[in-house]
Order: sequence, then structure tokens, then C-alpha cells
Amino acid sequence: MERHGTAPQPRGAQTFALRADSPRRASVNEHSGSDVLVPGYLYHYTLDAKAAGGQLFPTAKAVVDALRRFDDTLDPQQLAERASSSATPIDLITLRQSDRDMVSAAIGSLPGVVVTPQAELLATDDSFAPEIISQVKKAVADDLDGAAGWRVVSVNQNGSDIDVLNEVPGAPAPSITISLDRAVQDAAQGAVNTVGRKAMIVAIKPSTGRFSPSRRTAPQMRTAPPRRRGSTRPGRRSRSLPRGRRSTATWRHPTRCSPARAR
Repeated sequence: MERHGTAPQPRGAQTFALRADSPRRASVNEHSGSDVLVPGYLYHYTLDAKAAGGQLFPTAKAVVDALRRFDDTLDPQQLAERASSSATPIDLITLRQSDRDMVSAAIGSLPGVVVTPQAELLATDDSFAPEIISQVKKAVADDLDGAAGWRVVSVNQNGSDIDVLNEVPGAPAPSITISLDRAVQDAAQGAVNTVGRKAMIVAIKPSTGRFSPSRRTAPQMRTAPPRRRGSTRPGRRSRSLPRGRRSTATWRHPTRCSPARAR
């Protein structure tokens, strides 16, 4: 919205102020279109001994009881002593919205408990390609913010906005689509889960050369992350040849695989 004409003048104790309006962050979708990363909030909890005052120990006890499901190492006496000896509020925990809802009624309004919302890009399914989604998050984080808008408003003596004098809306960034397909990825996970030992599947779509699913069993996930670029494992030898000539590769331990049609 844009208004033209003579520049307005503030009345009485009114002043003008410039407000920035950030658009909602974009989401990240998998190949079939469902969201894998969406904008949301995490909630960071701290304990401020000065704000708690004489209620510090009862507050610490209530905090420990409420957070025991997330951290069973907390002790109310030690927590109160740490908070009272610190010049600044001490960190307690950072929770997702669903976890925050579970403890909010018990400790959200206690004296000394400070809850700070933190904007964050959150996975919609923690079990869906967690390593890959984590890397995607790092790679695209700066591309999801869009362009901020702004407003010029008149403000009264109490700091409240009275009227919008000029406004330029923000421009949200478009969503980003990655090549991973949820159905194929879940099928790959199901396949490695039947192995019963360390195993990993990496599939490449022949028509494009893109990576498709990459899934590992739980024991394999506890080892170093897979290396897909710039190196090969011991016992493997490969070379790239000009178009029209056959490329060869030898494998020390070949494994029979069921034939599958490339998507």
C-alpha cells in the first residue's frame, strides 16, 4: 500500500517510526512435493536467580520435575546453587513446540524461568534421511528468507502504532525442492533394515546421474558419515573414459542385488 500527497505531520505527542516486516521463511520439499523442512520455533529455557528471588529453590525443584523426561541428570539443589552463583541466567534446555507444550503449564510462568522463542528451520520427520536433510538445511538456510518489507507508522506517546502512513510488503522466497523422493527413500530404508548388520544403499538415477536414496542401518549410522565425493573405498578401482568407450570398475567383494527399474 502506498499513499501519495502532502507528507503528514505528527499530531501532538505523536511521532513517526519505521517498522521492518520480514516475510515467512520458505520451506524445503522433497521430489514428490511434501515438506521436509519448514519454518518454526524452538524454545530456549533459562533460569534467572535474581528474578526468582526467594522462590529460587521451589522454582528449581519444579523445573527439575518438569524436565526429567528430557534430562534425568538435573538436581534441584545443584541447579539452584549454579543459578545463584551466576551473574547471568543459566541455560536449561531448548525444546520443540510439542515438547514445550508438555511443560509450559508446569514451569512457563514460574518466577525466574525465562522462555525465549528462536526462529528455526525444522525437519517434519526426524527419521527421513536425517544426515542428508541436515546437510540440506546448512546449504539452503540463507536462501529461504526472502526480502523484508517495511512500514512507516505514526506512534502515540505510549509507543503504540496509530496509523500506517506508507507500506511496502515483503517478498517471500520460493520454496526449494530437493531430488530425494520420499517413497523411494522409505523403500531404501526398509531394504537396509532387513540386513541385520552394517549396510548402506546409494542409488543413482541413470538418466540424470543424480543421487536418489541413501540409507544406512543404525549400526552404520554410528560410524563415520558416508563419503560420496572425491574418494573411493579401499579395494575399488575406477576410471572415467571418453564418451563412446566402456568404463571399467573392479569390486573386491561383489554383492548380488535384485534388479530394479530406475525411476
